[in-house]
Amino acid sequence: MAKKQRSGQAAMEFLMTYGWAILVVLVVIGALAYFGVLNPQSFLPKRCTLSAGFSCPDVLVKANAGSPTIQLQFINGLSNPIELLTFKVIDTQQSGALLNCGPTGAALALTAGQQTELKAPLLTCLGSAVTVGQRIKATISFQYKDMATGYTHSSTGDLITDVE
Repeated sequence: MAKKQRSGQAAMEFLMTYGWAILVVLVVIGALAYFGVLNPQSFLPKRCTLSAGFSCPDVLVKANAGSPTIQLQFINGLSNPIELLTFKVIDTQQSGALLNCGPTGAALALTAGQQTELKAPLLTCLGSAVTVGQRIKATISFQYKDMATGYTHSSTGDLITDVE
C-alpha cells in the first residue's frame, strides 16, 4: 500500500511541476503579445506596391507637428502618357494614425516611363499626428486619364512603411 501511495504522490508532483512550468510559459507569451513584441506586422518589410504598369520604388512618411507629410516616387510604366487626376493615401489600420493624403492643385501629366516625386506641396496629408517609428499600413488609390485613348481608369495599391 505504501508503494502505491508513493507512486501516486510522485505522479502528482510530476503533474504539478510541469503544470506550473507550462503556466509560466503561457504567462510570458501573453505578456510579450500584450506589449507588442510578438506583433507580426513589425517583422514585415517596408513595401509600396501598385497595380500593373505603375511602381513606387521609394516612399518617406515624416511626422510633423501639424500633420504627417508623405513623399512618394511614382513611375508611369505604361506605354502611353497619362494624366494623374486624383491620388489618395488612406490609412487602413486601427492604430489611431490617420493618413488621408491627396494632390493639391491641377492634374499631373506623366509621359510613358516618366518618374516623378509626389511630395509636399503636391501631396497634403490631413489627419491625426503620427509618431516616429510607428508602422503605417495604407491603401493607395488613384485615378488617371490615358492621354492616347482619353479613357479614365482607377487603380489601387498597398503601402507599408515606418514613420521617420
